Amino acid sequence: MYPTDILNNKSHSNVYYLLVNLLCAVNMGVQSFLSQCARTLKLASKPGRTELWQSIKISVLGIGAVGLIGFIIKLLSFAIGGATAATS
Repeated sequence: MYPTDILNNKSHSNVYYLLVNLLCAVNMGVQSFLSQCARTLKLASKPGRTELWQSIKISVLGIGAVGLIGFIIKLLSFAIGGATAATS
């Protein structure tokens, strides 16, 4: 049922008409999103060995940096708070 069918039938309320319009808009949004995903996957290519290795190195460095910052914060809290900061 299309929104124009509801306009021709006067027995339906305006709320129903608005709900159908909303559902049509959501459906169009989902269809657009899926078509964009399909287009992106068609353009995507498998990374080469050097590009993959570079991505792995950057990820490991990022994870290490976050861990190091957390460790430094834990050491500072232990130094400032004393032995009570280490107990949980």
